Amino acid sequence: MTKGKKTSRVRRVVFPLNEYTRMELEVHKMTTKFGNEIRIITDDVYKKLKIQAKDFWTIDDNIVLEMEYDCNGKYLDFEKKDNWQNYLKIKNELHENSIPLEQFLDQV
Repeated sequence: MTKGKKTSRVRRVVFPLNEYTRMELEVHKMTTKFGNEIRIITDDVYKKLKIQAKDFWTIDDNIVLEMEYDCNGKYLDFEKKDNWQNYLKIKNELHENSIPLEQFLDQV
């Protein structure tokens, strides 16, 4: 990881966990050893928030890249968004309503 940079992610999970999600959680567990902060939000909690946003990345809290996928979940492209303030609110709401990966893994 680059010195002075932090990476974090809120990962939405749906129950029952499928094999791909289980594998991905194991990979996330390994990346936390290198300083990657992974938080988990369950689908039921996510739906209660009524968030209207696609998958997105924020960079330095003022650049937003919205991810685009096909109907099978294959990554296609991203689009830079100008209304980064709205996405920052969503990011904070997701963070506040998620739990650390380690805590989630202890519960499943």
